[in-house]
Amino acid sequence: MKKPLLGFLIILFLFISCSETPKNALPASGKITSAAINLKNYKINLKLSKINWSIYIIKNNLNICHFGWGKFKEGFLNISNTQLKNASLVVDWASLVNESIEKREERTKLLENMKGKEFLDIATYPVSMIKIISSQKIEGVSDYNTQLDMVVELRGIKQTISVKANLREEKQHLYLNTERFTLNFKDFGMSYKGKNEGEWTDNFDWQMSIVADSTQS
Repeated sequence: MKKPLLGFLIILFLFISCSETPKNALPASGKITSAAINLKNYKINLKLSKINWSIYIIKNNLNICHFGWGKFKEGFLNISNTQLKNASLVVDWASLVNESIEKREERTKLLENMKGKEFLDIATYPVSMIKIISSQKIEGVSDYNTQLDMVVELRGIKQTISVKANLREEKQHLYLNTERFTLNFKDFGMSYKGKNEGEWTDNFDWQMSIVADSTQS
């Protein structure tokens, strides 16, 4: 009697073991979703990427544009089926460069004013966050192929905006260039109005030029 009983218990154990679903098993269909297969991760190239900026000052009835660029501190972008799913970018305001003023002393003074407490206040807010939360392809004739929905955080204040951009994948690289878009100083608590250099307007223009490298070999 012992041998038949032992054989029965062994068969019962094997049946129960084979009936359990492993924790990491595939879905019932046995397939991985196409979105998971096609997801590509990119890390921003800090040397080749930059954020261009412009501010406008009125002096002697003339509207003067000052411009330059800054660097990103870090950034990641995710692509699925050639469409940008999301991205997280960090702007380093300490890296600001001015290209519109020739005299070094005046150039330095402008950057000091931009980094000061009444403007960017980089002592308190050394970086800004830009999160791309979704994108849509632009159909038809257009200078841009993608519409981006972004959340911009400046001086701890967040604002959701939409901008157009050109997005392109090439081998192991991703290129993203946005249109120039305008932020209003007042929306972010910036109160600097200028002194001897003239009166600052409320417009702060940005344009992002991003090169990113694939994290997958």
